[in-house]
Amino acid sequence: MTISNARRNAPMMVMLLLLTVTPTAAGTDGAQDPATRPTVRGESPSDRKPAKQFHRGLLALHLSAVSEAATADVNGAPLAVQSPAHATAASNKVPESHDSNLNRVGFFVGATTKTNGDTEFATGLEYERRFTDLLGAGLVVEWEPSFEERVLVAPALFVHPVGELLITVAPGAQFEEHGTQFVFRLGAAWEFELGHGLALAPTVNYDFVEGAHDAISYGLVLNFAF
Repeated sequence: MTISNARRNAPMMVMLLLLTVTPTAAGTDGAQDPATRPTVRGESPSDRKPAKQFHRGLLALHLSAVSEAATADVNGAPLAVQSPAHATAASNKVPESHDSNLNRVGFFVGATTKTNGDTEFATGLEYERRFTDLLGAGLVVEWEPSFEERVLVAPALFVHPVGELLITVAPGAQFEEHGTQFVFRLGAAWEFELGHGLALAPTVNYDFVEGAHDAISYGLVLNFAF
């Protein structure tokens, strides 16, 4: 029973309780209960039965009202009792703050440095679909125009372990003029909320490239959640 419902039903409960208790209290002050006091001249025992039945009816009415008040909510519907299993399932759902923001698009601007020392401008896109409070999946695309039109495309797993930390695990491929190489990307970012679904995330990624120089990309990602 909610606090507001208890307050709403309190006057009725108190009134019924007083009606039920009054005959007993009166008996303690010296006025005997009609069912137990001696018979007055001209009064038969059957004359006292209606009074006794009346008090029993009040008691039954009071108990019924208390039972209904304990099982009804503000709108008069029965309260649902949540089992431990339902409570555990509810705790594993996406937080309410993310319920309407399960999708994220990120615009990356930064640079890429290869292990041979070459550094060039880089830009890209990220997309994530959030499935739980911990995990999301999506796609990473990155373009470096000066590295022989290097384009990286990788399906990604996004992990949100704590706070605003975002871990990216993305096996994919990079496409260059001279061929295609397998790439395995590991990345980390930290989001700073800007409001209205926007966040700015400094990010760094390490690309393990098969048959070519590894690369480190770093910069800022402007995220938009919707």
